[in-house]
Amino acid sequence: MPHPHLANGRIVVLNTVLWSARYENTCGEAGAGEAAAAAQLAWLEKMLDAARDANAPVWIVAHIPLGIDAYSSAAQGAACKSSPTAFLRPDAQAALSALFAEHADTIRAIFNGHTHHDSYRLTGGDDVAKIIPSISPIFGNNPGLQRFTYNASGTLTHMSTVALDLPSGTWGEETTFAATYGVPFSAGAVREIATGVRDAPTAPQSLRFASAYPLGHAPPSGVALRSVACAIDTLAGPAFEACLCPASQ
Repeated sequence: MPHPHLANGRIVVLNTVLWSARYENTCGEAGAGEAAAAAQLAWLEKMLDAARDANAPVWIVAHIPLGIDAYSSAAQGAACKSSPTAFLRPDAQAALSALFAEHADTIRAIFNGHTHHDSYRLTGGDDVAKIIPSISPIFGNNPGLQRFTYNASGTLTHMSTVALDLPSGTWGEETTFAATYGVPFSAGAVREIATGVRDAPTAPQSLRFASAYPLGHAPPSGVALRSVACAIDTLAGPAFEACLCPASQ
């Protein structure tokens, strides 16, 4: 669809269920799910090629993010004892990563959900895939949404989080990225935060990230916090495992 405010901008919305590692085509014809998944990848490539040719900036909206399920990969003592849990099938992950890298100059923002937490994915280049917190509080989080400012090229420049405090029943601005971390919103800033959480998990900025991540739920710590930080910028299983469990390498 055309972006309603960004000149020449386009918004591409994807059905990531078809690429999910947990997807099962239980009610359709044999092979129909795989065919639909492949058709959508071909369609996405066509959309991105057309946008590049038209010099049109693209925002991508998709429910499931790239990369590793940080919660499952760190849960129940399984971290460093079993393979990390990926959100998407390996073929879909590889194809999407290649498309995003090829079209890094065209894709200006990616918006994901699924985890119910306030997090990020770095897909390469100068762009951030933003994982938006959820309206549903089923994982103990406060319901939340996020507001963004973007420049004339479509690149995100500012982010604020608005949350419903469940005990009081009132909505309010909980955090802004710049106020929380002292730097403007950017891929470089997110990368520095992820590295800082891994290297110094009890440092003030790391604790601020841990507090913001669950939106009112108990902040992660220890291996759970490291798993969240590793998932931000190590999207493939072996790289994530090396990040989460460096002593075992």
